[in-house]
Amino acid sequence: LETNYLAQKLGSTAPDTSELHQAWYVFKDNRPGYAFELNRPNKHILNQGGYSSYSIAFLSRAGTASETELPYSTAGSIESNPPSKLPEEYSNPIRLKEAYHIGAVNSSNRDEIKSLIRQRGAVAVSYNHEHDELSGSSYYYDTTIGGGHMVSVVGWDDDYPASNFKNIPSSNGAWLIRNFWGTNWGDSGYFWMSYEQTIGNCAVYIAAANSSGLKHKGYDFLPQAGSINYHWSANIFKAEGRETIKEVAFTTTDNNVPYEIYINRLGKNLPANPGTPENKAASGIMPYKGYHSITLSSPVELEDGEYFAVILKAGQASNYQYYTAVEDVGTFRTASVNAGESYFAKNENVPSSSDWKDGITILNNGTGRACNACVKAFTVDASVEPEPVTPDPITPEPEPAPVTTESGGSGGGGCSTSTTSFLLAAVLAIKLRKH
Repeated sequence: LETNYLAQKLGSTAPDTSELHQAWYVFKDNRPGYAFELNRPNKHILNQGGYSSYSIAFLSRAGTASETELPYSTAGSIESNPPSKLPEEYSNPIRLKEAYHIGAVNSSNRDEIKSLIRQRGAVAVSYNHEHDELSGSSYYYDTTIGGGHMVSVVGWDDDYPASNFKNIPSSNGAWLIRNFWGTNWGDSGYFWMSYEQTIGNCAVYIAAANSSGLKHKGYDFLPQAGSINYHWSANIFKAEGRETIKEVAFTTTDNNVPYEIYINRLGKNLPANPGTPENKAASGIMPYKGYHSITLSSPVELEDGEYFAVILKAGQASNYQYYTAVEDVGTFRTASVNAGESYFAKNENVPSSSDWKDGITILNNGTGRACNACVKAFTVDASVEPEPVTPDPITPEPEPAPVTTESGGSGGGGCSTSTTSFLLAAVLAIKLRKH
């Protein structure tokens, strides 16, 4: 997010955000009733690892903290002296606006990844790292094994010589990678990875400048925990004071998904369901699967104690039949699914009140677990004039048209690229971190 804050020209310098904030709170929370299943039960909280889905879910609900608020220098004592705040009570200097799940990176979507780097900045990927296979600052390990080490792709060189690698790939070309093992490693912390390296878990994080006073309303903690074959999903929330809905957010489970967003005001009595969708607030097509937030062109004013529903219709983009993203209680943390929170409707046409099913009755892909809808609202106190939400100013070229591949990622599309090296290192070098 720091890197992409710069690449998206949201400011001349990026705020220094706290890595400790995310690493700690993904597996810890001060609220009662929250339990966690650690990836590595016998290891320190900060040595649990994780996936981009964890990171995206956390950032979407809790945002970021400044490094000065929760400095990494306190990591050694954090278990004995844990922070007292809730994760969302920090300053949130950089917000997560969107996050794309791309999947595998290969020859079919190479131009697409290049286009995303030009438009959005660094692209997060994972690969299998074997220390003995590094030659200088060049890495290629001929294996189909995906890896658990996450790094950032920040550029490329189509003519990077194959002869530079210890294991010689069949052709030239390499990605420029920013690693996280310090500036004494590789080439000041960077290295070159062959195009032929097996790369997976590709995700793109799109930053937004902080919008003062935005309050998160949502029930999901892992936006990509599962999916069900219901076209409609909705969450019912209650205004706490006079509030204004400024943004809505949701998760899509496929590329090129058509969507419609409705907001129903439901009065001050506890509603039985979201009702018939009436007031369309937004619509369009989301080119990538992942997390998306939308600034409403017409914010919705709410009275104190008023119930409202944010309703999502997700259309079919391909032969993929599961339209709706859900968070279920079988993930690494057990967040309760309660009656009256999330609702789902199967029919493709506009549902009536009787068509909605409460999330506690929905079994996520036959697992027997109830689930919440991945639909959110972001509000502001109506009595406070907030800073405007900053739109993404970078539109140098159209988004590439992703095509779902057999690997579960997306491929094809994008624009053609010359063999001229495209390096973001000169910009990114000013942000080389101490870790």
